[in-house]
Amino acid sequence: MPLNAMLQKLETGEVDVGLCGIHVTAEHQARFAFLPPHLHSGVTALVRKKEASVPLGTILKLVLGTRDQFAVFALQILLVFAVLYAHAIWQLEKKVNSGISERYADGLWDSMWLAMVTSATVGYGDKTPVTYFGKLLTLAWMTISMYFVGLFVASITTSLFNTRNTLSLESNTLRISTASDLSPLRVGSLSPSLS
Repeated sequence: MPLNAMLQKLETGEVDVGLCGIHVTAEHQARFAFLPPHLHSGVTALVRKKEASVPLGTILKLVLGTRDQFAVFALQILLVFAVLYAHAIWQLEKKVNSGISERYADGLWDSMWLAMVTSATVGYGDKTPVTYFGKLLTLAWMTISMYFVGLFVASITTSLFNTRNTLSLESNTLRISTASDLSPLRVGSLSPSLS
């Protein structure tokens, strides 16, 4: 069937699934739910879009109860580098910087604060390096921490996006693993058919 006819039948519910090569555009996303392309064939499955809300408990379970190995790795590496940076900046700045205490525990806390504020790109400005080497070290720390914070955020975002897609598919109760999964459904495809 022609593309416009298939899209209309999807919206009216005459067809459960539409198989076609269609571009993912804002207009199409507003009208249809896209399933991931299978086997990178360029054929995409469309289903009628349903408004689905995810309960707060599910979201909290996803955020707090799921461990993403890349996110954990990024935080571990970030913490190791932050401790190394804090020790180095304390050694460089303790004698000349009034914002960094000379006492080890207090000075390390001040330096760790600088490390965390810098890595979060907040930059309060209450603690800043004053020595030439302290500033160079802080530039390196900015670059390193930006990478690992970005890795952490990307990992969490990917995990939540994949979970959202899984929840969306579960709410539509549609799972397509093989061609035989399509047999109970009303399927529309573009003509001429690929089969």
